[in-house]
Amino acid sequence: MRREKRSLDIHYKDHKYKKTLISIEQDSNLVKSNVKDIKAFLDDLSTGIAAKVEVNIASRYKYLTNLIVLSRWFNKPFREITKEDMKKFIANLNGDFYTNKGKPYS
Repeated sequence: MRREKRSLDIHYKDHKYKKTLISIEQDSNLVKSNVKDIKAFLDDLSTGIAAKVEVNIASRYKYLTNLIVLSRWFNKPFREITKEDMKKFIANLNGDFYTNKGKPYS
């Protein structure tokens, strides 16, 4: 009989992931269409549609938090982001315009 492989979630990623999913629904600073797109993307990751394999909860949590940050930085629907928006974003990222807790993000 084969044993099921289980991992110990010492960083509570599952709890943080679920809590963050709930909180983005109520966050008025996020573009609502981005929230919908983020949730659809995460669903695809969990079923293996987006990545051809099921993506674990820790990785999905990382995607979630990064997509929230991007949604706030762009402050417009993901589907409306242009090449010029991306160029400006990359220049700002390289120029330490964006910070994370007071430190350059990149």
